[in-house]
Formats: sequence, structure tokens, C-alpha cells
Amino acid sequence: MGACNVDGCDGDDQLSFRCNECGGRYCSTHRLPENHSCRALGTIDLAIGDDLLEVERNNGTSAGDVLAWLLALIVLPIYVFLGIFRGLFRHPVLSIVLVAILLVATVLTGAATPILHSSPVKKVAGSLDSDGDGLTNAQEAKIGTNPHNPDTDGDGIPDGAEYHNQTASGVPIPNADPLHKDVYVNVNYAEGLPHLTGSEKASLRRVWAAMNVSNPDGTTGIRLHLNDSKPYGGGVSKHIVVHDFSRARFNQLRDHYQNSSVMGPRPCVYHEALFVEASDSQAAGQATEGGFMVVAAGNAKYEQKFGGAVSFRVHIVTHELLHNIVGVVPVGSRGSSKFHSQQGWLAEVSPSMSTSLRSDEELSPGVARKLSRNVTAMRCST
Repeated sequence: MGACNVDGCDGDDQLSFRCNECGGRYCSTHRLPENHSCRALGTIDLAIGDDLLEVERNNGTSAGDVLAWLLALIVLPIYVFLGIFRGLFRHPVLSIVLVAILLVATVLTGAATPILHSSPVKKVAGSLDSDGDGLTNAQEAKIGTNPHNPDTDGDGIPDGAEYHNQTASGVPIPNADPLHKDVYVNVNYAEGLPHLTGSEKASLRRVWAAMNVSNPDGTTGIRLHLNDSKPYGGGVSKHIVVHDFSRARFNQLRDHYQNSSVMGPRPCVYHEALFVEASDSQAAGQATEGGFMVVAAGNAKYEQKFGGAVSFRVHIVTHELLHNIVGVVPVGSRGSSKFHSQQGWLAEVSPSMSTSLRSDEELSPGVARKLSRNVTAMRCST
């Protein structure tokens, strides 16, 4: 579980963000300086050409600014005129008043005026990280990512982690790309169940790569990274039979298998896909809507194609992973519930369906638009 330095925040993001201004760790909600009352908010750095313009804020107000100029441009000239031509300077009290006016005008003008100075960007702005994603603005300009968005491609992984192929907590995310959406999946199988075949794994990668979801690099699709080998994937030493995919049963499995004892440091970075033996032909899987856990039927008979272009296991895993990522389906695309679409991969499906699934092997337009904008519906629940 990630940590958030804001009092009262449970900090449930595994992928925490570091503020380069104050050095604190914050969740996605409080990652920006203005959202965690950053102590460095008193200074704003603006890169301008080859120089840096630094504006140091203070407590001056617009009212003080107006008063200072009134004193300087109106009151003082009148007083000087009266002093010279009316002989008022001979009066000690009036002379003291003049000095006081001069002091007040000086103080107010100084308080209301920003202090501006310039220095080379290399010295001051070289380490500036406006969005706290672990990359400096200069690095982001070179890479092509957005220096004011910590997750340019919207896949839930900070740009810095993707660029370095490792999260801030040290979890490897090989071949990640900050300009192309990536999804990492840890796959485990209940004892006795067949593993995904090489053909099924290739089908899964093809299915996700073909999704009509736009990326900042100008391409479409989502890159799916599967791991079903030890030490964190491959299988669990228990035969698991699911008689019904109720929420209570799913929560039990999630609590037991989506944790560090099974996944090591990967929870909430990798999705956990657990294949179990399903005895109910009316249901085939369950997932956390906007989360990281998937339970799917892994029976050998589901290696078959149920009228579609891919095996039923590929179909159901894709369906449930999309529940993780999409969360609530956009209103115009909803089917029987707010979590299902009228058509496409997120349409309701079960092993007993006799109709062809081929027509559903695509994203509905509304879901595709949502994923093109953002893939950060996931919230860590470990």
C-alpha cells in the first residue's frame, strides 16, 4: 500500500507520487503541490527561453498596492507643494508626518511588488518536476511526455516509472512506454487447471493491441504484459472450485490471493488474474470494478472457441480485466448495468450462451472513448 503524507488520507495508491518541491510522498488525489499545501508554494518557477524567471510571492495585496501608489503619486506631491510654497516644512510635526508617509509608501510598495530575478535554467530549472512523476521538465520535453500530467498516456502508471521501467517502490515493469498504454497482469492457476496455451497468450496480446484506444504516440491499442511464471505467478498449491461467482466468494478469493504473500511487491501495480474451476455454467468470472483483481473460469473445456475468434478463457479474462480498468461504463453505452455495455467485450457473457461471441469481440465506441482519455479507474483495495 502506498503512503500519502496528507493527514487523514488513507493513501491507497501503490503508485505514489513524490513532490520534487517538498520531497513528500502523495497519492494521485494529493500529488499536485496545491492539493497537499506544499511548503514550496511560495515560489513559482517559470522557464522562459534560456533564463528562469522566479517570482517570489509574499503577503502583499492589491489594496496595499493601490494605497502605495496613491501616497506616492498624489498625497506626496501635494504635501511637497504645500511645504515649499506655504512654508509648512518649518513645522516639526508636519515634517514627521512627511517622513512617516515616505516610510509607509516604501513598505507598501515593497510588499506588493514581486521580486524578479533571472538565472540560467541549467542551475535552477534543471531539476524542476512540475507534476511530480519522477521526470524533470527537461526530460519530459525530450521524451515527449506532458510535464504537467504525471501520467501522459493515462494507463495509471506514472511517466517516470514507465520511462525507467520500474516503479518508485522498485517493482519492475519491463518494456513500459510512457507514451503508450500498458497493462501488467500476474496470472495464477488453481491446482490441477491447465495453463493458458501459447496460442491463448498470443490471442490475448492481439486482442488488447487491436483495441481502438488512442495513445499519445499516435498509435492505437493497449500493450498487455502477461506473467504466469514463478516466483509470483504460475499457480497456487490449492484446488479451488467456485460454485457461484457471488461477490462474497469473490471478496474471499481477492483477500486471499491479491496480496504480497502471493504477488510479492506487485499488488496494485500488476492485476492479479486467478483461474479457478467453475461448476456453474451460468457464470464464468468476477472482478473488482475499478480495481486489480480478476477471478475467471479456467476449466479445460473453456479452451474452446464458443463461436468467437478466441477461446472462451481469453474472452472472459479480457471481459473481467476491462471491468478492472474501465469501472463504470459511460451512460450512452450501458447495457444491463452501469458496469456492462450494450455490446463489445464488456457485454454480459456466460458459458451457456449459444449465440456467437464474435460480434462482441471489440470495444463499444463509448468505452473506447473513455479509455482513450484515461485508464485510471483502478483503485487499490489491498
